[in-house]
Amino acid sequence: EQEEARLEKVISGKKKEMADEIEVVRKKRKKELTTSYENQIAKLNSKEVDVLVATMSINDKRRLIMNFSAPYFIANQKLLIRKTSKIGNLQYFNKNGRLVVVMGTTGERVARNFAPNANLIGTKSYTEAINLLINNQVDGILGDDCILAGYLNDNLKIINHSYSKEYYAVAVRKTNKSKELLNALNAAVASILDERQLNFITKKWIVY
Repeated sequence: EQEEARLEKVISGKKKEMADEIEVVRKKRKKELTTSYENQIAKLNSKEVDVLVATMSINDKRRLIMNFSAPYFIANQKLLIRKTSKIGNLQYFNKNGRLVVVMGTTGERVARNFAPNANLIGTKSYTEAINLLINNQVDGILGDDCILAGYLNDNLKIINHSYSKEYYAVAVRKTNKSKELLNALNAAVASILDERQLNFITKKWIVY
């Protein structure tokens, strides 16, 4: 499934430009496929795709089944709430309100650590979570700030406090054959960072 509306504008735009910049360095043609949060790792391991240029955070569990390039972006776990809300932090949800996270994301783990007694609701996508917030069915969303920024409007705001830092990287299959590809990706990421192209892409697509 494709994420919709502002998420598609922000994240897809940033991911596509990252992929394009990587291909400029590698000078090879690419075929782009859209994946969802639930199936992107499965598509990689089934060899349907060779590279994941996604909002993929590096963690020890994923390192067991995938290889990662050098990090190219740092995301922060933050709260998105309605502008009229009096909520000031994540701990508020231990006793009040309803908090939503996208299942299987870092936000779910962070929510359970910082607000273990929260009335936690899980969704399959950020679009679903946003709809719950807009329709007053939940009181806040915890997620990657760069994703949440894509949904900002006149009625929503992000609380400027970070609960976790996540390092995004390009992922490939964990095989001996992937080492050459990983080396090429690391060279591409290094080139982008050296040329400050990633900073330009980030400023273009992520504003809040």
